[in-house]
Amino acid sequence: MVAPLAAKRMAKERQDLEKASTQERDPDYFVIFQDDNLFEFDAYVIAPDTIYRYRLVKLHFEIPQDEYPWKPPRHTVLITIRSLLDDEPYKHEPSQINNPEFNRFVQYSTWKCLLLDYLAKETEPTAKAWLDSYVRKNGQEMLRELSKQQAANINKKKSLESPYNRNQTINVNYPALINDLKAAVSAVHQDPSSANCVPRPPPSQDQGGTRKRKVRWLEASASEVEKKESANSKRAKPSVAANRQSTPEIIDLT
Repeated sequence: MVAPLAAKRMAKERQDLEKASTQERDPDYFVIFQDDNLFEFDAYVIAPDTIYRYRLVKLHFEIPQDEYPWKPPRHTVLITIRSLLDDEPYKHEPSQINNPEFNRFVQYSTWKCLLLDYLAKETEPTAKAWLDSYVRKNGQEMLRELSKQQAANINKKKSLESPYNRNQTINVNYPALINDLKAAVSAVHQDPSSANCVPRPPPSQDQGGTRKRKVRWLEASASEVEKKESANSKRAKPSVAANRQSTPEIIDLT
């Protein structure tokens, strides 16, 4: 059975995370909670302006309930993952040195695995609506970015060796990749239902602004938690419910 304090604390965390991911002009992430289980949620991390630009990383979080919030997990996963999406991906791989071919592999292959696959496979309504709005907003810039990459690689090798398996190669086919992206962009513009399903920001307890919370994972002490919950209970507002479901990969933060 979930402790009342744990449930209240996660409800507050949900509100803050949803507020940051829906009210910021250029958010770093988008979160998707399930109303029947606040201790599991998904997040799409939005890549910065690097070779990963316009790509996304989907994460699934599970918060341990037994001792939460008295012994919370001390992680800043959303921020940490985003910081890894830089212009030097080889630095984050064991025994890798500066290798331009590694960068080319990442730059090309992630259009599919970190964008097109999500667009094709996401079924959770709120997440799907957000993905469609994201592509609708950025689709033309995505196509321009991909065309620039094609021009920069026109005289380079037509196949890339996987850095993880030297016996595996991928064929570089920018025209086909551009056509797939064009089809995805066209699809979200032709679907009137997705245009009307952009997620709304949650009700806010703080009407004084929309400053960004950088996802500080519950580093407060137990006494601080009790003080905050006591203060919040006096001015709390009801949250907006939504029906959601999801089955992505699981990352256990225990």
